[in-house]
Amino acid sequence: MKLVKFDGKFDWHHHEQEDELFLVVRGMMRMGLRAGDIDVGEGEFIIVPKGIEHCPEALGGECHVLLLESKSIPTTHDLGDFEVRRVLPSRHRRMVGPFIFVDEFGPATLPEGPGMGVRPHPHINLATVTYLFEGAIDHRDSLGTFQTIRPGSVNLMTAGRGIVHSERSPLEARDETKPMFGMQTWLALPDGMEEMDPAFENVVEADLPLINDGGVKARIIMGSLWG
Repeated sequence: MKLVKFDGKFDWHHHEQEDELFLVVRGMMRMGLRAGDIDVGEGEFIIVPKGIEHCPEALGGECHVLLLESKSIPTTHDLGDFEVRRVLPSRHRRMVGPFIFVDEFGPATLPEGPGMGVRPHPHINLATVTYLFEGAIDHRDSLGTFQTIRPGSVNLMTAGRGIVHSERSPLEARDETKPMFGMQTWLALPDGMEEMDPAFENVVEADLPLINDGGVKARIIMGSLWG
């Protein structure tokens, strides 16, 4: 998976090993195909099967396209009450930028009982970002942090020289069925900062930037978008 920014027109080409999905996140793209051209606008996508000649062209200026190749399709791990899909690392790609692991868990409904129960375990020399769409997770760590992670907030745990943490369903929800849907990424820390002090930060949804443009809303959970 990669973000491609281009202006102008590519040469005709094809891929023998994998299909390609083009998702336009900014601008307008014309996908040239031997059978005829197809215009793709912001928020729209097109899948080009392997072996098909194609020629992407940016219309009206620079176009930003998220490109997903089939070799990036995630593997699935069954954890009993819910599944985890992991797109990184894979046999074909170990990292994308600073991203080492990219996991999606759920959507699922956990039965009555303990629910999620990830026991205390260590991390070192990296950072994790947890983001929920549904459900709740109690985070505890060796810094003394206790935080209930809820949908829409960003939870950044910097392991640095070392941290131990656990992730469990809230105690008050144990006698109920519980929704669970979210994602977690692991980030490599910058060179020379791998041994920094461990830390945990929770940023609520109301404090995250919201872009509303052209009928499309985007919540920025990390970094920047479009400069």
